[in-house]
Amino acid sequence: MIPNQLHIESLQGHPVADYRIHHGHIEVRVIEGGEWRRLSAREFSAHLAQNPALAEWLRARAQQRIGPPQDEATAA
Repeated sequence: MIPNQLHIESLQGHPVADYRIHHGHIEVRVIEGGEWRRLSAREFSAHLAQNPALAEWLRARAQQRIGPPQDEATAA
């Protein structure tokens, strides 16, 4: 089972970020204990581009909920 939250630590000295799916929206909080806020579509795209781990976590969450993509399902 894939967790509902993802914790990312930066090697470049950027603040730590936590991501979660909350009521169908992606939310982020910077530095533990900060306020959760919903990402806009533009912010979401930027976060995906900067954080391959976020994209992989979301892909795994989607596969857990709806199954693998059709091309993977038919190859098995």
